[in-house]
Amino acid sequence: MYTERRTWNDPLLRTIIGTAVAFAIGFALVYVYWGNGPYIGSSPIFIPLISGIVAVASLSVAFLALGRYPVQDEPAAFWLGLGLSAMGILFVIHALAWPEIGPTVWGISSTQINTPLWLLLLSRMITGVCLLVAALSSWPRASSGWTRRWPWLVAGWFVLVVLVGILCVTFEASLPHFVTMDGAFTVNLNIVSMLLIALHGGGAVVATRRYRSESDHLFGYVALLQITIVFAMIAGLLDHRFYGFWWYLNRVSAVGGLFVLLFGVLSGYVNLYRRER
Repeated sequence: MYTERRTWNDPLLRTIIGTAVAFAIGFALVYVYWGNGPYIGSSPIFIPLISGIVAVASLSVAFLALGRYPVQDEPAAFWLGLGLSAMGILFVIHALAWPEIGPTVWGISSTQINTPLWLLLLSRMITGVCLLVAALSSWPRASSGWTRRWPWLVAGWFVLVVLVGILCVTFEASLPHFVTMDGAFTVNLNIVSMLLIALHGGGAVVATRRYRSESDHLFGYVALLQITIVFAMIAGLLDHRFYGFWWYLNRVSAVGGLFVLLFGVLSGYVNLYRRER
């Protein structure tokens, strides 16, 4: 369906490269000039608000992508739907587990400060794997006998992700620690963060190459999302403090990429509607 190879003058391709360069230069300049930055302070409403925005946006992308899959027979849309639905579900559980939003100092569903971080990293890991598969795989095709079966697979996926989130909360005391009870981050967090940077960074490169070779804008928007996630993870590594400048930047950075992906998927529907007319 998409065969035209994109040149380096392509606007979306230049946007992908420009975004990565701008983030890299911006982060370097801010860190050299400002270091760890100021301690901004806690806001009880911030995490529920951001988590709610991420959940709604990612579930919207998942809904649109899974609707696109059987119509245009695009395996990438199928995997995108799985990845973003997992992000949305886990961010809902993440918000409920965050400290200070419950009737006590703890979350509604959790009594461990380590649990929300687990859910955040787990959501980024599952999403990263699904997006990498989306850029590499040509399976499953909706036209290859999956027309009736794929909705059941998706429903099973939703149940599985919910169960994983519930298990994280239920057995939170047994989870390896990414942060101690006094708020200190551990070496485990650094290791997992670097692995996630490699996962999403590699995914962004593969998605960009796929966009350049096939001109499917979906891969371009996926690359932009993964670039923002990479720099969100880098922000988390630059300062190990809750409620500091880089901590807030970690939480906010990926939201922009998520909305770019949402509007990109919506634009695909608009273009499809125009072609059908």
